[in-house]
Amino acid sequence: MESILAMKSLFFVFVFSSLIVLVGRTQGTITSIEVIPAMPTIADSVYLVGHFQFTSGGCDKQFFTASLVGNHVVASAQHCTGMLTYICDVSDTLNLGILPFGTYTVDLTLSSGAAPIPCTPGIVPDDNDSTSFNVIAPTAVAENGIQFRFSPNPAKEMLTFSGNELKRLIGEQVVVYDLNGSKVKAEPLDADCTMDVSELNPGLYFVKVGSSQLQKLVKID
Repeated sequence: MESILAMKSLFFVFVFSSLIVLVGRTQGTITSIEVIPAMPTIADSVYLVGHFQFTSGGCDKQFFTASLVGNHVVASAQHCTGMLTYICDVSDTLNLGILPFGTYTVDLTLSSGAAPIPCTPGIVPDDNDSTSFNVIAPTAVAENGIQFRFSPNPAKEMLTFSGNELKRLIGEQVVVYDLNGSKVKAEPLDADCTMDVSELNPGLYFVKVGSSQLQKLVKID
């Protein structure tokens, strides 16, 4: 009888330990890392966007931080585990600021802690990912030597574009992206070189004209 009880106890310990290991290993993944703008210049603020998927616990992260060591961006995020099992797709954005000319690497680590926020840190390292990007001079990304700017910034209703030989881009698409890189508005550049932005929600957006990689940051009030 005692041997049977001992075997049952060992069985439950094994099952419980296995569940802990499984829960610890399957809490979250980094689906992608995004740098906005994709080709930043020395005049642009650079934003790091982490895209995550969580399979246990709530959808909120405890933190998402980054530090710059030379040309190395060390980023970390932490998620608190729980009993819920629905899948959450979450994105978060960090402003790295204006960076000097050069090539940068990004290393992002996602870890899980136990219990609700604030949870115990550093319990299980779930996933890690890396990417790299270049910060270049503004003239290197101009469309056929065409630079543009707009005013006012911040804007509420209308953006007015100006720049050297901007008229050559009339008819080209003006595309507005949010900080997650999603396109929120696109229309051809008109003869007045203006765009109505009154329907956009307040916040920060990137504006691109034509096929150039040159993007500018605008604030909508």
